This record gives sequence, C-alpha cells and structure tokens, in this order.
Amino acid sequence: VPNGPPGGVQLLSGKAHDGRVGVRPREPAEPRLLEELLHAWQRSELCIFIVVCHRRSAGLRTRESETPGRYYFGTPGRSIIGGCEVSETPFNRENHVTVLTIGLTGGIGSGKSEAYGILRELGALVVDADIVGHETYLRGQPAWGEIVESFGKKVIGPDGEIDRRELGGIVFGDPDKLKQLTDIVWPRIRERLEARIAEERNGDDTTVLVVEAAVLFEAGWESLFDEIWVVTAPEEDVLERLERQRNQKPELTRARMRAQMTNEEREQRADVMVRNDEDRAALAVRVKQLWTDRTQQGPQGRHNG
Repeated sequence: VPNGPPGGVQLLSGKAHDGRVGVRPREPAEPRLLEELLHAWQRSELCIFIVVCHRRSAGLRTRESETPGRYYFGTPGRSIIGGCEVSETPFNRENHVTVLTIGLTGGIGSGKSEAYGILRELGALVVDADIVGHETYLRGQPAWGEIVESFGKKVIGPDGEIDRRELGGIVFGDPDKLKQLTDIVWPRIRERLEARIAEERNGDDTTVLVVEAAVLFEAGWESLFDEIWVVTAPEEDVLERLERQRNQKPELTRARMRAQMTNEEREQRADVMVRNDEDRAALAVRVKQLWTDRTQQGPQGRHNG
C-alpha cells in the first residue's frame, strides 16, 4: 500500500509469529476505518488485507485482544493475532479455506453427543475432550506425576496407570480436592486442544473442527473457539433420556443437574443455542441448517437453532 496502510494502522517492524508481516491499530480501531479497509479489500484483485475473525467476531466488530495494544477486527476469516495480515500473493476468495472451530457443550443428558455425531456425519472433524482428558492421565504424561505427587501413590493402579476410580473417590464430594485435580488436568487438556487446533489450521483439508467438551465453560476454554454451541433440552426429556439410556434414577439426575451450570448461565456465554426438545431427526434438521449457514456463509455470531 503506498505510504503504508490508511490512518490509524501501521506496519509492525519484523515478522509476525507465523512469519508474515502483521499490522495493528495505533489506537482502538474505528468502525469507519474498518469499513474503508473492508471495502478496499473487497475491491482489490491483489489481497492487501486478510481480515481477522476471532470468536464472536461476525460482520464488522472489534474487541480488545488478550495482547495489550492489539485488536481483532473484520469479517469472518482466519484467526490471526495482531489485527490483520498482509499478503503479496493473489487471493482467491472462492477457494480460500479457513478453519471454523466450534466448541460444543451442554448439560448432562442434553443431547450434545448426538449433535456431535450429526456434525461428524456432515463432515466436521470432531474431537472429544473427554478422550483428550483420558490421555493426560497416562503414565509418562506430565499430569501423571503431578497427580501422584498431589494425591499419593494409592492412586496408581496395578498397571502403573492412574486408577481413576480410586482418584474419583478421593475428590468426589470435596470441592478443594476436586479443584486441585482440575488445576492439574484442565491446563494440560487445553494444551493438547490448542495443538490440535493449530495443526488443523495449518493443514489443507479441514474446514470445520468441533470439540465436544462438557466442562468447556468451567475450564475457561472459550477463547480456543470461533463459536460456542450449547445444546439444551427440557428437564423432563433429560430425566427420561438418562433413565432409559443409563438406567439412572431421576433423583440422581436432578442432583447432578443442580451441581452444573444452568441453561440460562450457559446461554449468556454461548454464540449458538441448539434446542433439543424433539426427536433426533428434528435435532439433525437444526444442526444441518446451522452447518449450512456456516459452511456457505461463514460464522454468524449469536443464533438460536
């Protein structure tokens, strides 16, 4: 761009973390400036600005990033720290592939695993955070030693692995010990999820990556994702479903529901609410519509499905 980018934006010296030159606002970006940048980008045959998408960024929005002095701004696109990205190569908007990351969560018995399965059938790459969590407990992993140091050798089973039943008996009903465990395990799970997301962003094949995580909010993993989807179901449906599927008594289900966040609390932190108040076919229709919206048009921000 002759004489550098327009007012309020300057080139950073050196290279960004991914080896490409980054730009950032000198001051909080103004909507008028962002509109000018967007229009210039849309008109240009040579890509000058690849505009950044961060979770909750849809349309023309701005928000301060976790990095002081830097801002995310623009329309849905690849999430890059540092404002926007400058490229010297032609950019084909139709063929350009970015990865949309979706964090999928919901309360016990809400049907989030069914939604997860539907998204997999539609073509999403899916990751189960529970499985990732199990991997963090394995012998040889950093968390293994931290757990043994914190809870004693009695949690080691005959095979040398963490006896999760024994460990569960220690932390169940003791909030302090449970927090001690999650402070060990949750950061390790996050590291693995971050690595997986980075791997897929650097690849050529994945367009939608879905991570199912029951404790997504409790663990503070929202910032990993472009969108957070919350699956909800009426209480009577949850009670019936878990009694039928797991032979779990309604009293136990209610107790577990009371120990979790409410749907109202989840809604306050969600981008997409997926109602599961009918059968699986109806859920599939709703999930497919949300999928179509995103794969054809990009992330939409808050939406109720």
